[in-house]
Amino acid sequence: MAAVTDPAAAQLRRSLVRDTIGDDLYNALNAVLDEYSRPTPDQIGQTTQRLRDVTAPLVQAIPYLVTPYPAAEIRHLLDLRSERPEPEHAYRHAVRFALTIVDLLGLMGEGAP
Repeated sequence: MAAVTDPAAAQLRRSLVRDTIGDDLYNALNAVLDEYSRPTPDQIGQTTQRLRDVTAPLVQAIPYLVTPYPAAEIRHLLDLRSERPEPEHAYRHAVRFALTIVDLLGLMGEGAP
């Protein structure tokens, strides 16, 4: 019976993560990482805030969807979340932040939202 509930529980977790994070995560990632994007300083600030907002639900979901637990990656994500760079460094910070989230989504594999 455990084999039936484990996939169901994993699917439920993925669904909850998907509902919490939503599609705008991918819009925020594209706003920074798309090769043709040229975000304004205001857009960079909004995008970085969206990445900060998604960090908590992502960190909460990781233990259920990634084994072994990626402690170093989570630490790095939390460090980036707490940084408040000077305006001239805001875009590079947003790119590093976005790439770190992409790496974690990659670790989730098919479990990614």
